[in-house]
Amino acid sequence: MKYYCLILFITGAIFTLSSCDCNQNVRGVVIDSLSKKPLDSVAIINPHKYDTVYSDRAGNFEMHDISGGLAGCPPMGLSFYKSGYKPLSEEYESGSSQTIMLSPLEHIDTAKYAVLKFDPDEDRYIFGKDNKPADLSADEIAKIESVIARQVAVYNKKENATYDSLNKTIDRKKYGNAKVYYSNAIDDPKKYYKQFITVINPKGQKEVWVNCFCDKQFGDNDWKKSLVMVDDGGSCFFQLHFNLTTNKVIFFGTNGVA
Repeated sequence: MKYYCLILFITGAIFTLSSCDCNQNVRGVVIDSLSKKPLDSVAIINPHKYDTVYSDRAGNFEMHDISGGLAGCPPMGLSFYKSGYKPLSEEYESGSSQTIMLSPLEHIDTAKYAVLKFDPDEDRYIFGKDNKPADLSADEIAKIESVIARQVAVYNKKENATYDSLNKTIDRKKYGNAKVYYSNAIDDPKKYYKQFITVINPKGQKEVWVNCFCDKQFGDNDWKKSLVMVDDGGSCFFQLHFNLTTNKVIFFGTNGVA
């Protein structure tokens, strides 16, 4: 791990410009949590740049990245995916060596999932033109859950930091009745109900739109048949547009707050 900083001072003014680059790397081995045998062909995704590497026959992998930081090298977020196994998303200290244990995939509970067929007329505003309907497997749903978990973690960290900073600027002693600002952070994403619409785009790549909402009452009894779309609602509603072929997030966001 190497950390470089360039600091520029301009004489005659109180002005400092600092630029820091951190050469990150995490290496390790991926094994089956039950048999303890190494796992090959595990996809290791770096959501920062959506780079992907694969573990070799001995389960070994190494991921590199360059990341900015003013106080040191930040942790590197990695997502691990292999067909038949539960996906895993965690942050690791740069320069560390890790033993990653993946657990065999259990049966996916479909009670909170709805896979909807792409309708070229109704859903064209999501994907655009010239897309074809596609199927979605249990393994792909597990992969999407891993991506959602990572995106939510990044979003919540930024959202909480913003509101903490905002509240700290208010002098509570002087303004005792001042409004307290609350973060629009997302609760545990595994508890959300999810609707999936999957297509093959004009490039032959598979894309999926995931619509997530915290209570199925918003969809009444038809949420497994048609897309639930509402205005506002805050973090009770969030969406993900993900390219399963390239492992790139096209869009992630929550609803606004009225």
